[in-house]
Amino acid sequence: MEKKRLLLFALFSIMGLAAFAQEIGNETAFVQTQTVYTEPRFITTDWNDKAETFYVYFDATKGNQGMMDATTCYAHTGVITTASTGDGDWKHDPTWGDNDPKYQMEKVGDNLWRLEITDGLKAYYGLAEGETVTRLAFVFRTEDVNASDKQEAKEADGTDIFYHLYEPGLNVVITSPSDGVMISENTTLTFTGESSQDADLEFTIEGPADWGTKTESVTAATSIETTQELTAQGTYTITLSAVSGEETASQSISILYEKPTEYAEMPEWMQEGINYNPETKTVGLAFRAPHNESVFVLGDFNNWTLSNEYKMNCWETRVTNPTSNPDDTPAESDVKIFWLEFRIDDPTQKYAFQYLVDGTKKISDPYATVILDPWNDEYIEEVIDPSLPDYPSAGDGLVSVLELEDNNPYQWSEASESFKIQDPDNLIIYELHIRDFCTDSRTGQGSLDCVLERLDYLEYLGVNAIELLPVTEFDGNDSWGYNPNHFFAYDKAYGDRNLYKQFIDECHKRGIAVIIDMVFNHATGINPFAALYYDGSATTDENPWFNRVARHPFNVFHDINHEYEGTRSYFKRVLQYWLKEYRVDGFRMDLSKGLTQNNTGNDAGAWSAYDATRIPILEDYC
Repeated sequence: MEKKRLLLFALFSIMGLAAFAQEIGNETAFVQTQTVYTEPRFITTDWNDKAETFYVYFDATKGNQGMMDATTCYAHTGVITTASTGDGDWKHDPTWGDNDPKYQMEKVGDNLWRLEITDGLKAYYGLAEGETVTRLAFVFRTEDVNASDKQEAKEADGTDIFYHLYEPGLNVVITSPSDGVMISENTTLTFTGESSQDADLEFTIEGPADWGTKTESVTAATSIETTQELTAQGTYTITLSAVSGEETASQSISILYEKPTEYAEMPEWMQEGINYNPETKTVGLAFRAPHNESVFVLGDFNNWTLSNEYKMNCWETRVTNPTSNPDDTPAESDVKIFWLEFRIDDPTQKYAFQYLVDGTKKISDPYATVILDPWNDEYIEEVIDPSLPDYPSAGDGLVSVLELEDNNPYQWSEASESFKIQDPDNLIIYELHIRDFCTDSRTGQGSLDCVLERLDYLEYLGVNAIELLPVTEFDGNDSWGYNPNHFFAYDKAYGDRNLYKQFIDECHKRGIAVIIDMVFNHATGINPFAALYYDGSATTDENPWFNRVARHPFNVFHDINHEYEGTRSYFKRVLQYWLKEYRVDGFRMDLSKGLTQNNTGNDAGAWSAYDATRIPILEDYC
């Protein structure tokens, strides 16, 4: 029977991590990153049983270029096996910062380093009998991981670097350029590729209609090269195919000739975040990025494909920042809001999406009401949040969910429709942390379900208000919640959206008000506003939402600047959303003394004193 390999291309990410499916029976492989390559070029799955040395080369000019011009280089490396649950489930990796000589790399050229995998995979990584490696995983670093000038290299989008093992037989790889490259002017590119054995090779470059299709072929070769000038805006699909006897193989990548950013005022019906017009089934996305030049939308609705159709327009405007000192003249800031309108055929579906900023950084929408977390969602059992979509393979970091029409709206009781706190000055408040209050028999962890089962007990105690520790999306699943990253989104570790509403509804039926703890003083580094302008350990000076150095001595994570118009308008909408959508009855403002731009440094006494600048900020949120 003729042995064939059917390769189906799907652009999944930017700057070298997109993938094609290469089907051989039930086996699937992925196109290689160009940040690392091997000698020999094609390391196949049968190397799991070989005791042969091979080499991994790291090109520091590729990826995020975090190791450019480094003087030392160590590989933090492990493997992904058939037992791994995902990209983050490395096996046989050392402790971070392990400087064992086996991880030290040899410099073999300008910004080119080589790692020796001595005596094969099993010996180098310490594999157990029967373990099957599918990928090699890398992060490259300098010698001292605690040094102030430490360097670290990953892919351009911040993900770990992976080398995928091929299946035995005929394979091809496009060695240049990288997949997902974007160009913005007429550019001449050289396309190179290799095959694992002598074969008839052909490059096919299919461009926009006004550019056409170009081909280049060679016979009985293991390498091929062609040079083409790309002169038309749009998407170019480059395919390298090989034929050797009855075997065939191919690989495809895409390049986008990016159209210039179009500048236009945002339509009046839109505001920052996610917008929807049900009459026209039109989605409007608006994302503030004051120091950036281009933003694309990538999501389930466009197969995470980079295209000019989903490049956002830019509205340049100015805003007046609030001031807490009446003697100060309010300052103005230049603002760029990137926006896009497009149609969605089925508004009841949930669509994962992100923004691609300046071609390198994927960011979630800060206004999204559901967030997908690649590191922690897999540990949330389905009985806790059955509505949770799967994390998209093309995502990077936190991913937003576009949910336009709720196909299962909660039906509020009359008690919630008419509920009002009768005597705010005489509340008996029970502070409740869902994780620690009770144990769900199904999971062994705290949940809203088991809290609901105990509401009668709280009513019996005479409680007439429950203050929930923070329930907006926080880092991890096991937390008090004072490490927030998204403020519109509920945290999924305790239950789904309707269960939160049911809890509040049942409280109202018992005459119990619900107050939630809001953490507006700070956010973690994966908050989209923080991540937009972030240098790896702190927000940058150009980040208007944050203070690079906290203004008070008791800060944790990243201190928020409440005298920026973008901060103030955002948090006002957060409060309005929770009042309207979840019908909460009030808020406790965590670390409210931290809501100030008055810099007291490390002086706890000065920070504890009366600060008149805090008052206008707090009053503005009331």
